[in-house]
Amino acid sequence: MKVFLSWSQQRSKLVAHYLKEWLPYIMQSIKPWFSPEDIHRGEQWFNAINKGISESTTGIICLTKENKDKPWILFESGALFKGIDKSRLFTLLIDIEPSELIGNPLYHFNHTRLIKEDLLKLIKDLNQLSDEPRDAGILTKMFETFWPDFEERLKEIFASTKQANEDVADSNPDPQALMLENILQAVTNVDKAVSKITQAQDQKSIDVRKMIELETQLEEQRLMAVNMRDKSIKSSLFGLSPVISENEFRLLVDQLRTLLQNRNISFKEVKSNPEFWYKELQTFSGWLLTFNFNDFLKALDWLIGDKSN
Repeated sequence: MKVFLSWSQQRSKLVAHYLKEWLPYIMQSIKPWFSPEDIHRGEQWFNAINKGISESTTGIICLTKENKDKPWILFESGALFKGIDKSRLFTLLIDIEPSELIGNPLYHFNHTRLIKEDLLKLIKDLNQLSDEPRDAGILTKMFETFWPDFEERLKEIFASTKQANEDVADSNPDPQALMLENILQAVTNVDKAVSKITQAQDQKSIDVRKMIELETQLEEQRLMAVNMRDKSIKSSLFGLSPVISENEFRLLVDQLRTLLQNRNISFKEVKSNPEFWYKELQTFSGWLLTFNFNDFLKALDWLIGDKSN
C-alpha cells in the first residue's frame, strides 16, 4: 500500500520524514512516499509530485499551526482529495487541535492527533485498508514496541523547531518558496474558474473553447511551478527577478504576444497603463509571475517596436 506523505514547513517535514522510516516497522506492506527522498535527481519535481499522488492509495497530511493555511499544503490536499477516496485521506495534527481548523478546507477530514491512542487507531485503519493486512494482535504489539522510539523522536523534533505562534520572524524568507506559493495560488484560482463554469452550465452547453483555454492556463502554471523548483533565485520576490537569459527573454516576448493577441488587447493599450496590465495579466497566466516588472516592460517595448506586428 503506497501512502503519500504531504508536508509543508520544517516541523511538518521532519515528522513526515520520520513516518517514512517508522511506518514500515509496524506494517511491512506499507510504502510511504516522501518527496525529498522519492524524487530522483533529474526528475521533474512537479510531475513527480503528481505521479506520487496518482499512484498512492492513501494520504497522510502532516498539519501544523504554521502550515495549515499554506497554499502548498492545501494544493496537495486538494489533489489527494480528487484522486483518493476520502475515507483513505487522513490529517495528522502535529501541534494543532481540530477546533483550530474551523473554516479551513481541511476541517472535515479524518483527524488524527499526535498522541499514542490516536496514532494506534490510524495504524489500525491503515491496516484495514491494506491489501495485505497484518494480524491485529501482532500489529498492536509492534506498535507498542516502536512507540517509545517515535515518542522520543517527536520530542527532538519539537525541541528543534519553532511553532508558528511563537512569533519568530524569518528575516530571510526563501524567495523561491514565496514565488512558488504565488504560482500555486494562481493554479488554485484557475481550478476554481473551471469548477464554476462546470457547475454553472449544463455539460452539453459548456463553451468548449473556454474550457480548453482554462485548462491550457492551468497547465502553463503547473509547468512554471516545475521551472521554479530548478531556477536559482538571486533576489527577493519583491526585488529584481532572476537574471533572465536571451532565450528566456524570447520566450517571454512570444508568450506575451500570444496572450495579448488571444484576448484582442493591443500592445499600446498595455503600454498606456503597464502597472495595471502587469497585475491583470498574471490572473490569466501564472508564468508571468516569474518575470519582474522591468522584464515585462522590456518585452512590451520590443513588441511595440517589432515591425512584423
